[in-house]
Amino acid sequence: MSHLDPVLILSSILVIAGFFIRLVIARSRFNRRGAGGLQHSSNYWCSLLMGILEWIFGKLAFAMILFGLLLMGIYFFNQCHAKKHRGTHVKGINP
Repeated sequence: MSHLDPVLILSSILVIAGFFIRLVIARSRFNRRGAGGLQHSSNYWCSLLMGILEWIFGKLAFAMILFGLLLMGIYFFNQCHAKKHRGTHVKGINP
């Protein structure tokens, strides 16, 4: 493999960005925890908004990771399939 394929770069970026988003969410949850292990916030609406945003971005990060891994799998399957069938050509029927 002499060059990087754009599909491989995109899938790597998706996986890394997905894990980064999950790390940021986990870090913010950890920083909100008090001595008893419960999450503390300044008021109810802030807590509700943060919960909804964390849920949305958590699902988005999971989808990014899943889609990136799927793209990587398809890319490597196509690479192996192309190497396996590289020398075989099907001759067309000439009328």
